[in-house]
Amino acid sequence: MVLLRKTYALYLLTVCALVAPVHAQEAGLVGHWIFDSEHMDGHVVRDNAGAHDIALEGPVRLVENEVTEVLELDGISNALLITDDISTAGLPSKEITVEAWVRYVNPFSWGGFIGAFQDSGSYEMGWVLGYRGSRVTFALASTGADQDGDGVMTYMDAPTPVELGGWYHVAGTYDGSVMQIYVNGQLENTTTEQSGDILYPPNAFYEIGAYRDDDEYYRLKGSLKEVRLYDRVLSADEIANRFKAYQPLAALEVRKEKPQIAVGPYLQYATQHSITVLWETNREATTRIEYGLEVPLTEQFAIDGQRRLHEVVLNELTPQTNYFYRVVSVTEDGVELASDISTFQTAVEDETAFAFAVIGDTQNNPPVWKRIAEGIWRERPNFVVLCGDIVGTGSNTYEWVHEFFAPAAPLMKRMPIYTVLGNHEGDADNYYKYMANPEPEYFYTFTYGNAQFFMIDSNRDLTPGSPQFTWLENALAQSTATWKFAVHHHPPYTSDENDYGDTYQGPALEGDPRVQPAISLYEQYGVDIVFFGHIHDYERTWPIKEGKVNQEEGVRYIQTGGAGGSLENFAPTRSWFTARVRRDHHFGLVLVHEGILQFNAIDLDGRLFDQFDIRKTE
Repeated sequence: MVLLRKTYALYLLTVCALVAPVHAQEAGLVGHWIFDSEHMDGHVVRDNAGAHDIALEGPVRLVENEVTEVLELDGISNALLITDDISTAGLPSKEITVEAWVRYVNPFSWGGFIGAFQDSGSYEMGWVLGYRGSRVTFALASTGADQDGDGVMTYMDAPTPVELGGWYHVAGTYDGSVMQIYVNGQLENTTTEQSGDILYPPNAFYEIGAYRDDDEYYRLKGSLKEVRLYDRVLSADEIANRFKAYQPLAALEVRKEKPQIAVGPYLQYATQHSITVLWETNREATTRIEYGLEVPLTEQFAIDGQRRLHEVVLNELTPQTNYFYRVVSVTEDGVELASDISTFQTAVEDETAFAFAVIGDTQNNPPVWKRIAEGIWRERPNFVVLCGDIVGTGSNTYEWVHEFFAPAAPLMKRMPIYTVLGNHEGDADNYYKYMANPEPEYFYTFTYGNAQFFMIDSNRDLTPGSPQFTWLENALAQSTATWKFAVHHHPPYTSDENDYGDTYQGPALEGDPRVQPAISLYEQYGVDIVFFGHIHDYERTWPIKEGKVNQEEGVRYIQTGGAGGSLENFAPTRSWFTARVRRDHHFGLVLVHEGILQFNAIDLDGRLFDQFDIRKTE
């Protein structure tokens, strides 16, 4: 450390010469942010080259290492949004250089240091300097490569992997025909795939410390010292000199994140003969499950290779049987990560009694969701059905990891959860990453005991003739189950006060038009109960058929959106279809044996507040 400080002292004159004074304007510099107490006023990071000061969201943690003072980002709560209106940002249009002194420890598949872009499927515009795993990347879209108006981005990686936890100076340039990427002052890669002006989307987030567009949001976990943006191309010598300004940072000891199981293990999609087990590690690691009918565990199953998200299907299991299991992963440097021993049960025999919990809208309320999960766990159902809006923003990995999985870990490691998409998931990749449902995943069906569940994405088309409507009609027509349950997010019937019209000012719709076309199928094929969320309260209808209460042949609709989201309220007058309403956080518990069903609605404190039975004759 002493030698490093002496070395750094030799660079002081160089730093003074190469770091532009904060009140001077360097040629072509349009954005310049330095992350230390001298250039920050509390949560505000000053833009030393323009008018884009940043209000740092989350805690301010400035740390002084052996070289300089830097800003630490936790990858969870920090955000450095410059603007969400790039039309006023004055971004470079013909030439660009973007550079950063950074340290990162979360090697997501996608990560950003600074960017202004949209990359949603084939819609690719803008630019981003960031990383893909352990490789630094510079991505950009141009008018010359645009074929269909949706743009196409070139992601150019530096071939040499960085060491996670180490400091690096990274830079990307584009002169209208050539893209280049530099790491620690050295040119690493070049491409001529793009040409012409930079192609920007109409709307994008211009943000530091994140890879962010409309459906993805990966925040940086690590440190920042400086970020610069130019509307000209810096020469190789200029970039080499920029690296020399803080070169001793690159010599600091690498600070690695402790290897750990970051998510799980948790259970998905149990059948009589199989179950899916998932977990996520924060490092590349091997995949193995140890399991058996008792402890010590006698069986194991492994998958070759290394990965962070581990998904294993255990097959050839015995129906209605209790198993013990634990997951084990070993990192590249030999660190073993193992979970505690837990339990799971395969699906019951066809005529065995069973129970399941039903919930909706766990979003953005970890304390309530934790209590709901604890209440469900006390009842010991066989599985859980979740009616969408699992998180508030589907692209926000933090919400999945810390707001959904963490509060319910004791529950989810012991019983499977069957899910559907809500509107807040936004059909984001995280849903398909973390949930393991049969293809195409956004709709599917499963049987449990003498019941069949039809899991539907009410964000997608449900009109007659649509692929999902046709699938649902065929699946219902083929079903021979005693009990039929439909599950989706949006309400066919609801007495909500303002989602479908302001009931204090005028008339409102009785439900969501997106799902009402399915009502005819529910009635035609004898669906017993339709479960949904979206509205954050509880409502149960009378049995309904053809727009009227029908006690003998009607379908019951249960709105159970009370597992976390902020509570809503009801219209001031009672709806004709309403049997019971309650504004409270809650979950439903369904008990089934042969032709008898009992439904219980239970509040946050474990109190029963609604209950009904259905009895079927032969």
